[in-house]
Amino acid sequence: MLQPKIVSLVRRRARPIPRCGHAVEAIIVKHRRPYSTPSSDEGATRVRRIDPTQPKKKAINYAAKPVEISVNGQTHVFAGTYLRDLCKCQKCRDSSTRQKLQLTANIESDASAASVDVDGDAVSIVWNVKGRNAGLHVTELSIKELAHLAGLGHDGPMPNLPSRRPWLDDDFRSEAQDITFDAYMQDDSVLLTALRQLQTHGLVFLAEVPDSSDSVSQIAERIGPLKNTFYGMTWDVRSVQGAKNVAYTSQDLGFHMDLLYMKQPPHLQFLHCIRSSAQGGASLFSDTYRAVQDIYINKPAFFQTLTEIHVPYHYDHADAEPTGHYYHHAHPVISLEPLRFVDPHETSLSVTFPDVRRLENAAGLPDYAWTREHFTAHLPAYVTSVAWSPPFQAPFATTAFSHVHPDTVQALEQGFGSWRTAARSFDAVLHQQKGIHERMMKPGQCVLFDNTRIVHARKAFVAGDEGSERWLRGAYVDRDPYESRLKVLLKKEIEQKGSMDELRAPHWLPDAP
Repeated sequence: MLQPKIVSLVRRRARPIPRCGHAVEAIIVKHRRPYSTPSSDEGATRVRRIDPTQPKKKAINYAAKPVEISVNGQTHVFAGTYLRDLCKCQKCRDSSTRQKLQLTANIESDASAASVDVDGDAVSIVWNVKGRNAGLHVTELSIKELAHLAGLGHDGPMPNLPSRRPWLDDDFRSEAQDITFDAYMQDDSVLLTALRQLQTHGLVFLAEVPDSSDSVSQIAERIGPLKNTFYGMTWDVRSVQGAKNVAYTSQDLGFHMDLLYMKQPPHLQFLHCIRSSAQGGASLFSDTYRAVQDIYINKPAFFQTLTEIHVPYHYDHADAEPTGHYYHHAHPVISLEPLRFVDPHETSLSVTFPDVRRLENAAGLPDYAWTREHFTAHLPAYVTSVAWSPPFQAPFATTAFSHVHPDTVQALEQGFGSWRTAARSFDAVLHQQKGIHERMMKPGQCVLFDNTRIVHARKAFVAGDEGSERWLRGAYVDRDPYESRLKVLLKKEIEQKGSMDELRAPHWLPDAP
């Protein structure tokens, strides 16, 4: 129950509650990575240990007049100021824009409810307010919303996204499906199928796409607005003379992701095949989440290195005419959410993934042994993105390895060498034949894929085949509009058909409870 004792109740758990892949009760400590490159402003999460011999801080400091509400037969205590801030009456929230009209910082510190009425699934709270917001305020909430706020359920205002499903080629061929252009454009349920597959597998193919240079923008804008870059709103991939990008040649193009030299690379990439080459040019795709899982299980030391070292990428054509371009940014190969849990001694910890090995091997702490098993099963839920684009890699700055050794030469030899070894192993997993999905893209096909998860490549082809030169047209969409579209469609489907369990649609563990 959500009472002042909730902290002690939660802390008695020896294992985290995997809600959406995360546990509860964390202390996060942000600090500057000593091994990050000068261009990186990424923070990290480290362990802050609490001395159990020291007096504990007070668990929760409620407002002077808390509010008790019965939710599903249980009584929960909420701070009055907290519930007051949720008010959606016309004085507190605009009915059209749904935006707040009151500042949270200005909520009355002595807020108290005149009455609390529970009628079925609805709760109505009447406030007598003094001061700048003086007057009668009525806060109306649903039991479901209160249960979510109290941390009792998994359903928030919007449904959770489907869980990621690391795959091999055989998995993808048996679990995924191609979709026709007309169905994708006209039927929201088919669009949801495509978006769900993008979330679970990161890769979708459309068929029967019209032979038009506008088709790729229509496909992308069905999800959200196009991401504009210096390449334009849409762009062509074809062999040209004096190319400024290896993609615009006919040579073999290895596994990579696009635009990692930007701080926020595009999330979704779209490639519509307008013409295919007579010889060669097959497209290859590999799931980095599957490679991440493999490295973590089999070579955890390499996994740690790939999460710590920031790899620099650049696009260096500052002298190009008429307008030059120079982009530079660094990313770790594997970016992760922190693992949060509490230990048997009621010490609240927040650790990064490299700490898991140290914790499970720590002498005298057998209760940490569960972490590796839990982590292995739930790993995809904690991966936020992967960055892998060897063709656009910039030189490492010597400061990237200054934490390894005070001597620059020794630091480079040890730090750079460790990263190369780990990167070689990661690349080998990406290139395992069983993990590669190969498609000879034909005119009328379009591929959609997660650019922060799926690496793509292209085999060399014969340029200049008259009437059959390879020509793809591309576009990008950012993460936020994609997730917004997916959540809205999931919400509509749940409202129409019931809970996620009743939809009979793939909803891969481990994110689901």
